[in-house]
Amino acid sequence: MEGSVLLLANYAERTEAGLISAIGLGWSVTGSPTSQSALVLMLKVPWDQTNIRHRAAVTLNTADGRRVRLPDGSDGPQVEFEFETGRPPGVEHGVPLEVTQAFNVSSLPLAPGRYSWDLVVDAHPVTQRTFTVRGATP
Repeated sequence: MEGSVLLLANYAERTEAGLISAIGLGWSVTGSPTSQSALVLMLKVPWDQTNIRHRAAVTLNTADGRRVRLPDGSDGPQVEFEFETGRPPGVEHGVPLEVTQAFNVSSLPLAPGRYSWDLVVDAHPVTQRTFTVRGATP
């Protein structure tokens, strides 16, 4: 799913038509606890992968690729979903098709450092979006 995009926003929602409306799109630095945020996904599904059910997960990881552990000992957020896109009539053979998703995430008590949201589809890494949680300012 080459060319897929994962973006960070303050809030996002997906319409029934598959369009995404987002507020505060494109941030990469935040404080802790984080504010409510959103993940915006735009997946490019290759022609030969349409009409097939896919399993996907977006997981919050530390800079070294480990799953985030929250201060209470629980795992950090992970969003799992399935998707399938069909080939609409009239679309030229070989053209990739888009699938969109938007997920809102509650505030998180993250320690200062680098983090990434990692997207995996059918057990294959697809893309990631990194961000920084800054420490307290004097």
